[in-house]
Amino acid sequence: MGSLPGLPTRAGRPTERGGGRALLLAAAGILLSPVLLPWGVLGLAVEVAAVVLAVRTLRRAHARGAAAPFALTAAIGGAVAALLFVLALTFVAVFHAEYSDYQSCARRAITGSAAEDCRTEFEHAVRVRVGLR
Repeated sequence: MGSLPGLPTRAGRPTERGGGRALLLAAAGILLSPVLLPWGVLGLAVEVAAVVLAVRTLRRAHARGAAAPFALTAAIGGAVAALLFVLALTFVAVFHAEYSDYQSCARRAITGSAAEDCRTEFEHAVRVRVGLR
């Protein structure tokens, strides 16, 4: 099988470009996601763009019989990161009052033990809300 015009070859097999860019987008989205709001939403959009780019690259590669380095990794990584972000955002939406109280307490905490008390109180409030206590 010869190389297709315009495509670099890798071990005798043509490669489809785009997997590396998709992987970089997925990594950028993962780095932005822990912030939650507002930058986390941008991270989610970047992760979705990474998945779309990776899937398009995989489809083009499959149609041409080419390899798509990093595209599958980017698709899986971006999809998992987007799912985890959506779960975290759902948690924050459901437990908004408790989370808001926790953030306010954590901002006022001066010592490590005070911050630990804030976290313990947050966990207790979530358990009470869910009905575990």
